[in-house]
Amino acid sequence: MRDENYSEEVQRAFEQDNEDGKRIGQVWKLTKEGKGPDEIAQALGVSTSTFVYGYRSFIKAIEDGDLPKSTTPARDCASALRGFSERHYKLEILSRANYLQIRDYATECEQIHFDLNKREEEDQELEKQTITALESAGPGIYVYTLPHYLRFPIEPSRDEYADHRTYLKVGMSDKDAFKRAMDQNTTALPEPIVVLRIYEPPEGVELKDVEGRMHTHLTNADHLRNRQRGAGKEWFLTHLKFLDATARLLNLETKFEKPISG
Repeated sequence: MRDENYSEEVQRAFEQDNEDGKRIGQVWKLTKEGKGPDEIAQALGVSTSTFVYGYRSFIKAIEDGDLPKSTTPARDCASALRGFSERHYKLEILSRANYLQIRDYATECEQIHFDLNKREEEDQELEKQTITALESAGPGIYVYTLPHYLRFPIEPSRDEYADHRTYLKVGMSDKDAFKRAMDQNTTALPEPIVVLRIYEPPEGVELKDVEGRMHTHLTNADHLRNRQRGAGKEWFLTHLKFLDATARLLNLETKFEKPISG
């Protein structure tokens, strides 16, 4: 159980993280100043504000014990809380009781992450979101993956400034993105696919050319494609932040973006 100095110690810890250039401390400070996600991203020189929502959820968990409800955010929150508690206990900012309280929150997050019933519910909801997104999508560049690759990234990041890398499929359909994606959502796959992005090129630009340029950019940046024998060649070890940045370079419009869940 946390002691009466919990809020004061946590504030000092966030202030220290901000001074040390830790992303969680920077987001905490800028949020306290009343800045919104886009303003925070701009202040930190980041092109997308998506990361802000994640750090805000970590901050809420530390300050109030308000933990993420979804399994994938809960995994990342557990890691953030363990790192936060460890470094500030070593710096003697957190008391033993408050250190243990944050560790307990991290353990609760891990229990949420490994809750099989919750995963099944989320998979059903993800499938509904995918079908809804694709039904009105039409032609485009689509990015999808499997729920397992979201929950258990192939290359977890060890740097708080970098995203996890996992297998994402980057493909195209010049007729119907819904049909193309759902054709691959067959019994051959162990899980239903999760569509994360659908990009649309400017009028007059060939989809095949856009797809090729995206694949080349991914490969040149060492976001390597799956080259295992018999495996699909459109699967890349990458992350959405890089794909969104690539899409902006190619002047693509994001027609669909998977909603952020907490």
